[in-house]
Amino acid sequence: MDPASSSSFSSPSPLPDKPEPQDASASQRTRSFGVRIAESSPTSARLVRPKVEPGLPAEYEAIVWRGFSDEEALKWARDDYLRDEMYSTCILVRDGTLAISSQKKKMAPSDLHPKLSKPYTMSTSWHASGNGLPSVPGSASSIIAGAVSGYHLLKIVGYSRTKELPNGEWIDSCPFQVGGRTWHVRYYPNGNKNEDIDYISVFLEFDGTVAEAEAVKAQAKFSLLDQDGNPAPTYSWGTGTRNYSVEKTWGFKQYIKRDELEKSELLKDDSFAVKVDVTVMSEFHARKTPTIVVPPSDIHRHLGDLLSSKAGVDVEFRVGGETFSAHRLVLAARSPVFRAEFFGNMKESTTTEPICIDAIEAEVFKALLAFMYTDALPDMDQQEESAMAQHLLVAADRYDLERLKLICEDKLCNHIDTSSVATILALAEQHHCHELKAACLVFLSSPVNLDGAMESEGFQFLTKSCPGVIKDLLMSHVAPSLLGKRKSKA
Repeated sequence: MDPASSSSFSSPSPLPDKPEPQDASASQRTRSFGVRIAESSPTSARLVRPKVEPGLPAEYEAIVWRGFSDEEALKWARDDYLRDEMYSTCILVRDGTLAISSQKKKMAPSDLHPKLSKPYTMSTSWHASGNGLPSVPGSASSIIAGAVSGYHLLKIVGYSRTKELPNGEWIDSCPFQVGGRTWHVRYYPNGNKNEDIDYISVFLEFDGTVAEAEAVKAQAKFSLLDQDGNPAPTYSWGTGTRNYSVEKTWGFKQYIKRDELEKSELLKDDSFAVKVDVTVMSEFHARKTPTIVVPPSDIHRHLGDLLSSKAGVDVEFRVGGETFSAHRLVLAARSPVFRAEFFGNMKESTTTEPICIDAIEAEVFKALLAFMYTDALPDMDQQEESAMAQHLLVAADRYDLERLKLICEDKLCNHIDTSSVATILALAEQHHCHELKAACLVFLSSPVNLDGAMESEGFQFLTKSCPGVIKDLLMSHVAPSLLGKRKSKA
């Protein structure tokens, strides 16, 4: 882990001592203690007798009197006696009984009388709790080591063409924001310096200016992704926390050997991906811990339970031989199309018969309903995710569920390869998914990927059903190549 070189990058007041109590038997201590109370207490007429509570450890004396509330008893003990350090600990046993220790050594919890709480040292801030045991009011705070995290996914499409760049030259990713700062990733296909010529170098660069004394502390983790989109452990490396206001670029000069990458399964269809996790550190600060913790919203769970329980359902759908029950109000709130059907002039607004849904498979409609109630998709494995995302995208477009449509687009972007790109591109064109279409065209900008895609079954369908896409493909790939040749001839 190295920073990039500067040539390549822009870089109460104390109490008086009291005599120790004299050694005496338990009965002597009780009598003498009772005398002191009778002599000193302004309400000594209420004193009945001192006594030793049965089972009370020898270190404690019990005093019983009538007419005092627990709160008055504790206050009187604190003000008149516990400020004398001979009596260091006070415990409320039950109504009208105080146990006061005449030794400074606290007892272990296992030595205590069953009616006692653990030894309680009186303080100037106190109150009696509702169960009769004294307690102190509390508060809590936290020292927060703040951090903001995010990531950038850099996909290298057309890897073989990037190797044409000479050693020491780089390609920057699009800028991205994490922690209120702008960053980009630098990719060196042939290494940063001469000694790195057989390697790929990757760096995170801070793209901004800061005040002279301001520090921008962050850490980065670079991970090559496998074909399932998971980090490859062998190539997941972190920089540790670095000050990017001093040196703006940090990363790895010898991240992976090119021949290792080319022999691995991490490179597919002349493409590979690197995920860069960025964590930006903020200043330490103190924050009061709230006493009331509000749980996150769980309305999605309640609505999901409502759907699965079928309580109050008022509409049925017939899809692929299966029947699904739902609630008109929920569907209308989620979908403008269902709202028009149920509360407009369409026949579905008055029918009590099951509504037939064509051109959607039962499993897809089930997932569609689940999303409308819970705003989440069911768990799917990698193999079925691509097919389900394609079908759900069509359904989302049909019922004007924009969020679901975007979720499906995002999932399909991770499934683009030579065998699927033509089908996904046709889908994107037919349902106006502009970002998904752009991702497909970028993938096809590689000659290797284009050759592989043209051999797939989906490419024939693409040329017949979406001729406009072929024109876009030619404009984005072939035309720039021809233009470059003409300029070179000139």
